[in-house]
Amino acid sequence: MSFRVDFAWYSASGRIVAGELDGEEKYVNPSMTQGKSISAIVQDERERENLLSKCGISNIFRFTFQDALQRQPLIKKAVQAGVQKAVY
Repeated sequence: MSFRVDFAWYSASGRIVAGELDGEEKYVNPSMTQGKSISAIVQDERERENLLSKCGISNIFRFTFQDALQRQPLIKKAVQAGVQKAVY
């Protein structure tokens, strides 16, 4: 079984932080739900996050498209999860 994350940041110390873009489509689109209930999809999501943690992901944070459009909510969540801000 293989998984991929939406975004990943790697620190110099070897920590990996994953960012997952949350959308409603995966809960309501029949082509994506495969006939599963919302609670079953949420449970699958939790199991996937547990497996990602076992594979070395240090931290996982979730954000919405709206968070990304507004920028600051996404930046805040990323920094709280351990993503270091770039300094230019």
